[in-house]
Amino acid sequence: MRLWHWLAFISSVSVGPLWVGQLNVAMAEEATSTAEQNAIQHESTQQDTWKNPSNSQWIRYAQVSPDGKTIAFSAYGDIYTVGIEGGIAQPLTVTNSYEFHPVWSADSQTLAFASDRAGNFDIYVMPVKGGSAKRLTFHSADDIPTDFIQNGKAILFNSARLDHPDSAQYPSTRFPELYQISVEGGLPKQLLTVPALEARLDKAEKRMLYVDKKSVENPWRKHQRSAATRDIWLLSGDTQQQLTQFDGNDISPIWSVDQQSMFYLSEGSGSFNVWRKSFDDSAPQQVTFHKTHPVRFLSQDNSGNLVYTWHGQLFRLVEGEPSPQAVDVQFRSDRGNSSFQQGIDHVTEYAPSPNGREVAYIMRGDVYVAALDYSTIKRITETPEEEQGLSFSPDGKSLVYASERQGSWNIYQVTKQRSNESFFFSSTVLKEKAILTTEDDLMQPAFSPDGKYLALLCNRNEVKLYHFETKKLRTILAPDFAYSYEDGDMWFQWSPDSQWLAYHYDDARWMKEVGLIKADGKQPPINLSLSGYADSYPTWAMQGNAVIWETAKYGRRNHGSWGADMDMMAVFLNQQTLNEFAKSDEDRELALQESETEAENENADDQSKEKNNEDEQQLKKIHVERDGLDTRIRRLTLHSSELAGGYLTNDGAKLFYLSRFEDGFDLWVHEFENDSTYKFIDLNAHDVAFTVLADETVAIGLLDGRLFQIDLINGQLTPIETFVDIKTQPQAEYQYLFEHIWRLMKTKFYRKDMHGVDWDFYYQAYQSKLTSIHNGQDFSELVSEMLGELNASHTGSSYRSPQQGEQTGSLGVYWEWDESAQGLRIKDVLPNNPFVLADKPIQVDDLIIAINGQMLTASQNPYQLLNQQVGKRVLIEWRPAASDKKYNRRSKPSPKTQQHVVRPMSLADEEYLSYQRWVTRQREMVEKYSAGQIGYIHILRMNDASFRETYAEILGRQQSRKAMVIDTRYNLGGWLHDDLAMLFSGQRYLEFVPRGRVVGSDAHRRWQKPSIVVMNEANYSDAHIFPYVYKELGLGKLVGRPVPGTGTAVWWKTLYTEDITFGIPQVGVRGIDGQLLENQELRPDYPVANTPDQLVKGIDQQLLKAVDVLLEGTSKSRGDFKATKQ
Repeated sequence: MRLWHWLAFISSVSVGPLWVGQLNVAMAEEATSTAEQNAIQHESTQQDTWKNPSNSQWIRYAQVSPDGKTIAFSAYGDIYTVGIEGGIAQPLTVTNSYEFHPVWSADSQTLAFASDRAGNFDIYVMPVKGGSAKRLTFHSADDIPTDFIQNGKAILFNSARLDHPDSAQYPSTRFPELYQISVEGGLPKQLLTVPALEARLDKAEKRMLYVDKKSVENPWRKHQRSAATRDIWLLSGDTQQQLTQFDGNDISPIWSVDQQSMFYLSEGSGSFNVWRKSFDDSAPQQVTFHKTHPVRFLSQDNSGNLVYTWHGQLFRLVEGEPSPQAVDVQFRSDRGNSSFQQGIDHVTEYAPSPNGREVAYIMRGDVYVAALDYSTIKRITETPEEEQGLSFSPDGKSLVYASERQGSWNIYQVTKQRSNESFFFSSTVLKEKAILTTEDDLMQPAFSPDGKYLALLCNRNEVKLYHFETKKLRTILAPDFAYSYEDGDMWFQWSPDSQWLAYHYDDARWMKEVGLIKADGKQPPINLSLSGYADSYPTWAMQGNAVIWETAKYGRRNHGSWGADMDMMAVFLNQQTLNEFAKSDEDRELALQESETEAENENADDQSKEKNNEDEQQLKKIHVERDGLDTRIRRLTLHSSELAGGYLTNDGAKLFYLSRFEDGFDLWVHEFENDSTYKFIDLNAHDVAFTVLADETVAIGLLDGRLFQIDLINGQLTPIETFVDIKTQPQAEYQYLFEHIWRLMKTKFYRKDMHGVDWDFYYQAYQSKLTSIHNGQDFSELVSEMLGELNASHTGSSYRSPQQGEQTGSLGVYWEWDESAQGLRIKDVLPNNPFVLADKPIQVDDLIIAINGQMLTASQNPYQLLNQQVGKRVLIEWRPAASDKKYNRRSKPSPKTQQHVVRPMSLADEEYLSYQRWVTRQREMVEKYSAGQIGYIHILRMNDASFRETYAEILGRQQSRKAMVIDTRYNLGGWLHDDLAMLFSGQRYLEFVPRGRVVGSDAHRRWQKPSIVVMNEANYSDAHIFPYVYKELGLGKLVGRPVPGTGTAVWWKTLYTEDITFGIPQVGVRGIDGQLLENQELRPDYPVANTPDQLVKGIDQQLLKAVDVLLEGTSKSRGDFKATKQ
């Protein structure tokens, strides 16, 4: 296939190489030093600009019109235009959706832009003077315009759909292709199957500049130096040339007016600035000299004047002028500071009241209380800050919680003020007061049952007790008892007598154990679980005389990575309780009869009765017999499974527990009297928790964000009303969420020095922009810019629109428009596509002519006909290839057609099937190239499923191969490096030989032959750690491209608004050499790049090199067995 195609023309002559002088480090440093000589005056200009009130603006995606009169840009979620000299901005779009990325037509009369009006980003066009916007694309993938071509008749855009069927490019929605579409609509045409961002054609439309994409890194990350950064390419005919070689980012290329050079943005001087590079051997020249913040969104008019943004402001650099000038932009009105949201009913946390009549819960960061028997709801807090950690006082008159106010998490208490109001849900007057406000983060408050103390988590890794009477705090569990990976993973619970806390903690291997500690701190902690397996989430049972928890000791563990089936365990704190638990039915009945007889014959005096009362009080205190604790541990569940909590009744007769054997969690019961287990309630929920109330007849359950009463007698579920209408305050919320993110990153970033970044400065720099932020998309991008300053992996923010987008159905085929036949010509089919059930499934070269009875034409976009059709019945009509070839359009005989009703699959299914097809082609390529000697496996993710697939392939289908290619490219990580290192480290140390015949060997569960790892710039996270470990352990060689240093563990935190997630790289990984892996690039032993011109032909150069290396060394198998034959 050709590398690119145009509707307007097809270049039949390949233009010769235009290799330009490579940008080497020396040239970049020379240009930088020259820039520094001129930077002092410009730096002063920037500082003056910083003081300008307009610096609070957040203007993005600026593009100057070709005639140089107007600038279009994105702000407040809409497209605006402003005159080149500045002034009042005019909104071009005014919608509730998000519009951005405007692109001008050559005549400056039309704008194309991306909008999420249909849920995902599609391309729209509209006149600059105003009017209706016309939608051009109808695919569920995000479509982003980059340029007008063909004198305004078509638009270039990026979209992640199916690659060309001949391509060896890895199929992923994270790496979009380049398309064009007519401004009149119709079927888009793929121009480049390799990622090509920010594509711009020259005036003659013979050459194209574009930016590659090698990695999934946060696009707003700054100062990265690695092979994964972006570069600029020149495409001329079928010839591709990489124009930039700098190991930082080079982006946003535009053609100079004379078409002999390009302007672009580069971090060659530190921060992004404008640079110019001629298409010859001369060094690039720095054009602008901004400091501290990056230049973004470069564009140019027909006279050579440049327009861009710097830190949210518009700038203009007139051709021939030495310094850029800020463009003053004014907005007529505020876009509003509140929005009405309906149907808020997703609960994230709850706490039943002691009287069992109401329940407190958290919803969208605020506290509510709902009645269990009525539909009454009381909102307790209404703050932009987040609340969490609910606990009722024992008398039910107060409720405590943590809230992140005044720069830290503090503890607050709300109390009913009218004595005649028994419930929070019906109360009229409430009073909130701060119990504890410190610079430390205080979270997870929990009342002691006697109401005297509050246990709480300090700075996420220390448990303290607060005494209400003395108002003093003291530490009960020191900061080193555990490491909190994410909020909510630390666990402790009071005993019923307020004398003990059960908790889980980390052992020296970072594995959870269950412990017990005296609240007075006068006794050393007790390890209850005594297990090398994961043990967690202890709760009290049998009136405090037993502790139950979850363990991985007996369950099946995932073959690779983390995860295991769990069981409920119990330790009986004294022998008497174990004896009661272990009694048989006969023993229980006899004991009951004896107690009844004693009660009938009892005729004690008042003194004896008083003594009995004292004895009863003594029984309420928990007696912990330390000696023999390990002998009183019992497994409570018969079957290991995935668990989400359990409850052992006070009499020890039943265990209720949430278990998942199939799709979702259900409530199960084990009865100890008859040793039977059964499903009590079919819940089929995925995010679950439950709490049994005091009388043990009802539990409160949180099932996928909804609260229910669970009747533990008859198994009925009763919904608890939580639905409320609320008004949000976006400005106040974004102010808080910004500080929350900034503080959390400062608290948990894997290095205390924050990579040397002045984090306080960047708080001020980006916080000043928040007055211009009115939607989640802009807020997320601003956060990504700030986090990008840390130059670390796993940072950045993503926004997920709450709007349900359109879902395009896929037929599972590769097609292209056949103009002569007026239909969609099938170029290839995916395995297991929707046509497999047809009597005669669709084949390559068949022609689809109609969808649901609508005949296809060149002006019809077939994706529009497949929109919202996932899983629905769709009639497809096609002509088989044989019939189509006999079809003579002049004589117009009736061609034979086939019709079949199919159910289109989702794009997620399409992506996975295209991945399976790619893996099959790669395996066949290795098999063919090595004449069947070499095996191939691609590791999709660092998880259990990928490990099982790897194990099955290398020790199953491909066990007879002499060596193995381990392809880790495009793997986004997980946690599997240790399992893979073990799997590929096999050495034959035993043979099993009946009567001289070798029938097996050890280590038979590991690969014992040579292997090699293929990697590239898209390896991420644990997919960086595994090749590093593989090389350090001497397991084999590395082939491909350098892997950026991203081997750091991350917490992806979702904010309480539930639409924004951001990353916190919090656990560094130190290698054998003592160096942290973050930002330490891993270089291959055999460096090989996959060039675009070879990829599109289906040739994988890295893979072939790996086979060559293995073929050269297969006779030198590591760990050859030298046993003497007998």
